[in-house]
Amino acid sequence: MSSDNRLCAFAGKFFPAEKNTLSAMVKSFLAEASNRLPGDMSNPMGIISPHAGFRFSGSTAGLAYQSAYGDGKKYKRLIVLSPSHRYAFQGMALPSQKSFSSPLGKSELCKDGCQKLLKSGLTIISNQAHDNEHGIETQLPFIHQLWPKAKLIPLVIGQERIENIEVIFELFHEDIMQGHTLVVISTDLSHFLKDKLAIEKDLQTAQMIENFKSENINSSNVCGHGPLKGYLKYVRKYGYRATRLGMINSANISGDKSKVVGYGAWHFLHADKALLPQVHREKLITVARASIEFYLSKNKKPKIHTQTFHPTLRSMGATFVSLKEKGRLRGCIGTTMPNFSLVESVGKNAISAAFNDKRFKPVTMDELKKLDIGISILSQPAPLQFENEKDLLQQIKPKEHGLILSTPTHRGLFLPVVWESLNDVESFWRGLKVKAGLPRDFWSGDLQVEYFKAEEFSD
Repeated sequence: MSSDNRLCAFAGKFFPAEKNTLSAMVKSFLAEASNRLPGDMSNPMGIISPHAGFRFSGSTAGLAYQSAYGDGKKYKRLIVLSPSHRYAFQGMALPSQKSFSSPLGKSELCKDGCQKLLKSGLTIISNQAHDNEHGIETQLPFIHQLWPKAKLIPLVIGQERIENIEVIFELFHEDIMQGHTLVVISTDLSHFLKDKLAIEKDLQTAQMIENFKSENINSSNVCGHGPLKGYLKYVRKYGYRATRLGMINSANISGDKSKVVGYGAWHFLHADKALLPQVHREKLITVARASIEFYLSKNKKPKIHTQTFHPTLRSMGATFVSLKEKGRLRGCIGTTMPNFSLVESVGKNAISAAFNDKRFKPVTMDELKKLDIGISILSQPAPLQFENEKDLLQQIKPKEHGLILSTPTHRGLFLPVVWESLNDVESFWRGLKVKAGLPRDFWSGDLQVEYFKAEEFSD
């Protein structure tokens, strides 16, 4: 290893050291992922990718990277965070070298970005932290295959406060939001449990990731719990949504179910971007209509077998389902928190909108054929901070924000679709107060307002 270039210590161990062999392997993982992923996915701001030997985790890592590459997305910079597996230290470490090589090529380190981190006092230079660490190196072949000219910020995380890890992303927030910088969280899931227990454990972890419940994630869930928790705290503040791309464990490859390691892939999108490609939207509309039809014919709710659906539709999600007849509302019910998978949430809320909305009579079979079904997928609600009503109104974004109004005794919610009928801020705000059962001119010091965004589509 030269003083300017760092070579992979795990080439020939976790992945092939021979260039052509490794290139063919990475290309096969990406091609397989391309066949499994819809072609019209939005490019993410961040991904979770596993870091085991490519035999075991390469196909899952391929899902994460292919989802980011899409139709040829070019990131200028990648921030890769890995836990420290073999070297105990305090803080977050960059290497001293100016570049990092794998058998597929070389990434120049982002000089300005690394200097920004060093000047902030958040990071140190430690070659020892990188010398025997596979968490960064297993990501490089994918990066070199897809973005050979992108700059790299490779960070190995030791013992560090989650709040400090979160600040890493804040320092690059503008570039992340503009789509110039991709965050890569390198981590595997549970380790060395029996297959059945591992599947249960990893499903719990998936739900915490998709609910942004970072406080409950620890080393029993993922080896990279520090980087992951810091990232989840960051994205929760900005209305991101997490999409599950795939989950397996080592037993799927080796057949040995006695001690397995879990692998998962996710990508993270800001609420301004479409979460679901058209094929998944159509599937959810079908589930909503079929759920109502089943209830009408059987007088009971259908059992939705989530494992038969694409992993993305098994992601946790908060949804509303609305029913309209000739443009007029016929029912609308949903939840603001992601307590169920997307497919379960849509099925449950479709039935509730059809039969439990007290403003309307229950839907009949003849009516169902005439109804248009709309689905809204909500981002995580975030509080608005304001000094007075004028200040609040200035923060509300027309045609973008949905709002939740709460007092100790009243609560009301408007989806963003309501802007179609109440198209100015003051009308929207006053209408929300009326829906909550409050006077139009109501104001109180204990009033709380949360905003969210929604991806809305219909048949």
